[in-house]
Amino acid sequence: FFKELKPSTKLLNNQNPIHQLIRKLVAQHDYSSVKILVEAELEKKSNLCSEELAFLYWHQGICEWELTKDAFSALNIFEKALDIPLNSTSTLPISIRNSRAIIHFNQNNYALALEEYEHCLELIKQTQDVNTNIIKKVYFGLSRVYLYNGQYEEALLYCKSAIQMAIQQESLYLLGELLFQKGRIYIKTNDWYHGKTALNQAKVIFELEGKVENIKIINNLLNKHKDNEKDIQ
Repeated sequence: FFKELKPSTKLLNNQNPIHQLIRKLVAQHDYSSVKILVEAELEKKSNLCSEELAFLYWHQGICEWELTKDAFSALNIFEKALDIPLNSTSTLPISIRNSRAIIHFNQNNYALALEEYEHCLELIKQTQDVNTNIIKKVYFGLSRVYLYNGQYEEALLYCKSAIQMAIQQESLYLLGELLFQKGRIYIKTNDWYHGKTALNQAKVIFELEGKVENIKIINNLLNKHKDNEKDIQ
């Protein structure tokens, strides 16, 4: 089906059906379908501009990681995407580096993850009109790295900043994950009252989104720390 789709000349246009489909499939974690679609598009690479090619390599790297967990191969694909010269207004390098940081984080390479996220912050400062969803993803990632490094103040700062963005946007995108992160940070600092409040807020959003596994994790955390209930009564 995917190979029958006609070549895209404006892959990065938000109205482009192929671009929309790739992003939708990623959001649904359907990486097998993304891989098929990306490979079909890459067969037409001679018709693609630099931005389109970088976009496809980025998603090829995402698929490589998600489907095989081969960090070395995925990082090499991301590097190939970053080597493509892009317009100074492009936000793709931020997204690609964010994906690299996620791999480093999942490999417990927190120093390398932090380095990537700091590079993302610099790119955000240098690039105009960066989508706030991209910024929220970078802030969320930074917060996670700082939490694992025991830098709770920094972790909370970036987490709260991203939550504020979501509230101002009236957007649920990443809000549940950010509130969950906020709750974990407070629990790590023995602030059970604010930790429980944030976890329950996250739980409401996850219930709306039907994220059953996330709800189970929160319930386990709440049960684990229910002995602290007396601290808030």
